[in-house]
Amino acid sequence: MCNYSRLQQLRLFVSMIGLMTLLSACDDAVAPVSNSACYKDLDCLSGQVCLDNECISDLFQGGMSSGGSEQGGESIAGDLANGDPCLDDWDCQSEEYCDLVERSCFPKECYTDEECQLGAVCLLSLCVTDVNADRDRDGVPDLVDNCPNRVNTDQDNSDRLEEERLWAQIEADTVDGMQNTMNLSREQVIRGDQCDDDDDNDGILDIDDNCPLIKNAPRSEEGNQADLDGDRVGDVCDSDQDDDAIRNDEDNCPQHPNPDQLDRNYNGIGDVCDFDDDHDSVPNYLDNCPLADGFNPDQSNIDGDYAGDLCDEDIDGDGVLNDEDNCPLVYNPPLINGVQRDTDQDGVGDACSQ
Repeated sequence: MCNYSRLQQLRLFVSMIGLMTLLSACDDAVAPVSNSACYKDLDCLSGQVCLDNECISDLFQGGMSSGGSEQGGESIAGDLANGDPCLDDWDCQSEEYCDLVERSCFPKECYTDEECQLGAVCLLSLCVTDVNADRDRDGVPDLVDNCPNRVNTDQDNSDRLEEERLWAQIEADTVDGMQNTMNLSREQVIRGDQCDDDDDNDGILDIDDNCPLIKNAPRSEEGNQADLDGDRVGDVCDSDQDDDAIRNDEDNCPQHPNPDQLDRNYNGIGDVCDFDDDHDSVPNYLDNCPLADGFNPDQSNIDGDYAGDLCDEDIDGDGVLNDEDNCPLVYNPPLINGVQRDTDQDGVGDACSQ
């Protein structure tokens, strides 16, 4: 049987007239020419693809190497299946890639950047070093990002100093021959607030902490964190600890509710939390005149009642108020007629007249 060559389309352009002539022959196939020049797959024969401007056998079509399988040649696809050189990733198994230098298939190291170590990115299935690697795309390189897998451009870290001291101690112990039994890395120790489960490092997870950014470990035996007004905001981070609607920095008794802000001695400390209102060095609970107008360090009390003389309306305790008593400092109760004794009628009672 005679063989005729199937000619490819020949495009002939002339300056004035474009002429395209297609020469055809019989349908009998001939062995493809593997080194035909091409620009695209359509320029090649059936069963071939264009690679680097050269027509070669299409491996996925069961293409043929020199001579072709019909002519007794070996199948290139078969060779690749046996570990022979590859041309691209399509020639390898799904979990392999084609090393274009070695022309061999190797297992893929990664699919995404997260599968690589810190400071590396996944490029063509390989983990490669990249000093500009930024997994979370927050503009902070992984090498200095305290949360490399979570966006935190501000890099806030409430317990940074404590974490840095801890890491320094781990490094020092390692140098001294002590083993880092937990195999902690710097990335695991120094963590930004965005990815730290205990931002203030007080031993209470943020989700349970009533002040997650300020250390306030429990002080009570019950293990409760301080919360004076019971509003679930810890005292150390509560702007109004006593819940009297006055901010701590403006409240004259920030831990004692006193919306009236009464301060009789004008010392800047509200009466409800001032333990010596009159500043006479006698604590309120012992002072017989505790208020601001009762400065009486000597605690004088002629009649021995609960009120000191300075604030006692009846100093001598005779039943007559001081401003009506003709002897306010000497006991001289009124007579039956309700009048205190004053023989000479000079306004000074007999009890204190000389």
